[in-house]
Amino acid sequence: MRENKSSASLASFAAGLLLVSMAALILIPSFAFAATTPVTFNFDTSTPPLNERTNIPFNQTSAGMTAYFSSTPDPAKFSLQSIATNPNLLMSWFSGKYLYDNSPSTGDSIDMKFSIPLSSINFTFATFEFHGAPGLPPSNITLTAYMDSNSSLLPWRNSTYLPPVGSASAYGVWPTNDTYPEGTLSYNSSQQFNLVRIQLPYQGPNGAVGFALDNVVATDFTAIPEFSPFVLGSLLLANTALVMLIIKKKPFKTRLTKST
Repeated sequence: MRENKSSASLASFAAGLLLVSMAALILIPSFAFAATTPVTFNFDTSTPPLNERTNIPFNQTSAGMTAYFSSTPDPAKFSLQSIATNPNLLMSWFSGKYLYDNSPSTGDSIDMKFSIPLSSINFTFATFEFHGAPGLPPSNITLTAYMDSNSSLLPWRNSTYLPPVGSASAYGVWPTNDTYPEGTLSYNSSQQFNLVRIQLPYQGPNGAVGFALDNVVATDFTAIPEFSPFVLGSLLLANTALVMLIIKKKPFKTRLTKST
């Protein structure tokens, strides 16, 4: 009799834990984010193919990710250039086509909005130091990241008025024989983002007044289910109780009947 009560108690306990665990899985979803393979936008291999002197806004798709390039202050602020269209502009860190500031001025900016939330981004840049020279500190270029809930890639629907996810800044170096200082800017975040604004802020009368960028590398976030310690502990206890119940339970006896 006691054995039957003990088995019934174990069964009830296990069933209760399983129900609680299932409720937690349904009502309290938890996700972890894992970075996947980086995607490169170099303006040479992405689609659709674009020719030199093409002005923004335009989009580029690479490895299933789309990036929309635009500039809010001036829709045609940047264009695609190369060594063929700018033979006097030497930038050894750049390759093929790149984005070039058509009318350099203080505060110029470009927005890049992505079709997939990102975990990190980096790119190559050059700052146009018209008043500076090798030996003087190059100007900073800044990146501000946002999470835009609007699925549209159109620039006038960008949510740059929202609080930013984060920001970063960097300055280049003066490579030998190159026209302007060049560098790379990287931004990594534990929060997902899908919109970045690249800007050259005012940095005094000797600061840079324009910039170029190339080789944008974006890494997206992939959501995967993650179970909390409470859920995992409950499932472990429930499984243990069920195993104990099976062990304690007596095997069924079967009767053999003779056929007539």
